[in-house]
Amino acid sequence: MLNTKFLTRCGAALCAALLHGAPAYAAGSCQYVQLAKLPIHYRGAGLEITVDGRINGKPATMLADTGAYAILLTAPGAEAFQLKRREAFEYAIGVGGRSDMHEAYLDEFSIGGTRPAKGWARVVEDMGEKPPYDAIAGVPFLMQTDLEVALADKELRFFQASGCDDAFLAYWDRNAVKIPYRRQGAPWPVFSIEINGNLMSAIIDTGTTASTITAYAARKFGLATSKPDPKELSYTTGGGTRRVPTWITHTQSIKIGGETILDADIQVIDDRGRSDVDVILGADFLRAHRVLFAISQQNIYLSYLGGDVFMPRATIEPWMRKEAENGNPDAQMRLARHYLHGKGVARDEVQAQVWLDKAAALGHVEANLTDGYRKLKAERYADAASRLQAVLAKTDDGRFEALALYRARVGSGQQALGAEELAARFARFDKAAWPAPIAEYFLGHIDGTRLQALAAADADFARERGCDALDEMTGLHLAQGNAAAAEPFKAAWNKSCATAP
Repeated sequence: MLNTKFLTRCGAALCAALLHGAPAYAAGSCQYVQLAKLPIHYRGAGLEITVDGRINGKPATMLADTGAYAILLTAPGAEAFQLKRREAFEYAIGVGGRSDMHEAYLDEFSIGGTRPAKGWARVVEDMGEKPPYDAIAGVPFLMQTDLEVALADKELRFFQASGCDDAFLAYWDRNAVKIPYRRQGAPWPVFSIEINGNLMSAIIDTGTTASTITAYAARKFGLATSKPDPKELSYTTGGGTRRVPTWITHTQSIKIGGETILDADIQVIDDRGRSDVDVILGADFLRAHRVLFAISQQNIYLSYLGGDVFMPRATIEPWMRKEAENGNPDAQMRLARHYLHGKGVARDEVQAQVWLDKAAALGHVEANLTDGYRKLKAERYADAASRLQAVLAKTDDGRFEALALYRARVGSGQQALGAEELAARFARFDKAAWPAPIAEYFLGHIDGTRLQALAAADADFARERGCDALDEMTGLHLAQGNAAAAEPFKAAWNKSCATAP
């Protein structure tokens, strides 16, 4: 969820009009017309809910976020589309704290089949990590009309109601739960739920991966009085630069309308009291339900579809595996990560390699990079070179990756090609900027003593750069087949760098 201080709605030009569609439901005087539907795609390391759009005539990826105040651009998105920015004199408050805001003018903005619009849009400068989307489609776009979120079908559907004030609009399920909501200054629907008999405020947020209770509300209602042991903590990021701790608490009952969930674990987030609500029901909740935001009535309809409602722990969920099996490289990399690190499953190098190979074959940068380093460590130099070359083809920086590729070339008997590639890559950068001295060492322009002196030149980064130098010198000697020459550097690295300072 991303709150933007002083920004509560988008400009009329960017609230794009939806196209007209066909009737989906009719009862008496009620005509319920489906205006449009948007296919959703799971993207990024977090497999976030995104839709396809266009910015200035080019394809763009947009986060579908019912927890965002406005239509927003990310800083990487603004850069990718070469948009000029100016000061917005506003700031955003998100999970990770405060983020500066700029604004950029869009000549064309559209999502799915919506009519193109143009105007000024805010740019969020800090998202904690580089997001896998160019823009955020928030409440002003998503809730112009009634919105159905059907993750089981991987669709968002938009409806227009006429004469339906008293009609039951959950056309797919006569037993769906109906929950009234309020706005009261918030752009998103806020409603009440009960946790362990305590009344709490809640929203449904498509931009949040796992449902959470704020630490403030958890403490207030006796769910958590303090953080657990640091080993039990995980961290999340969002708008702002701070990594925010999260942990898991147990509940006896969670009542949402007529639905009761017993003995559920749910994530607690240490938001430092920044959230406007107590509970955020995220994508895990939505995958277990079919939900209609009936904006025309100020009601929410939801049906339970089955499965776990809350998934606070890292694990491989059935929908993730299905995504991976259906060829989503981000999902394939997600599975590989779980198997590599034993997150929610037993560590399994064979399965990790299976999914790395699948994702890498589809051009996934992280999969190629991860597998490239794995193969380099295993001294499978030709295979490592292939993977690392694929990474460098998709990045404008890649300096450390270029060093790794050089070692792979040396190990596979292609030192001349490696030197040519390395020199070309580092010609773009300042020769004094780290890690350029390592490239100079690899190319024979300086010796190891000079490299270590340059690594130690900046006291603030001396340890980090010294460890880089030792690691790269070790790797180069191993690639040259000289394990004896590598041993002193490896021993020095183990002594100084193997543990955190």
